[in-house]
Amino acid sequence: MTIDQLKRHVDRRLRAKADKTDVRRLERKMEARFGKMNARFGRVDARLDTIDARLASHDQRFDSIDDKLNSILKVLHAHYVHHQRALDKHEHRLGDLERRHPADLQ
Repeated sequence: MTIDQLKRHVDRRLRAKADKTDVRRLERKMEARFGKMNARFGRVDARLDTIDARLASHDQRFDSIDDKLNSILKVLHAHYVHHQRALDKHEHRLGDLERRHPADLQ
């Protein structure tokens, strides 16, 4: 660093007000940094979009499994009700037999 450069550097730091060239240079640096950040955010958004698409396909699969399990549950419930009715009828018949002929069963 030359003495001239050092003097400008120190003068810039000591000045209370920045001149227009300093402001423009700072703006350019900031715009470049924000441009890079915007590009990074764009890449992150693209990655998040692909993750959202994958999760949506998983949601569809879970909905399909849920529908299948619900249909199986309905069939099993219908079988349960049918068998429960048959068992209730047999229980009532046995109860009737026991009430009609209690001495025969001993």
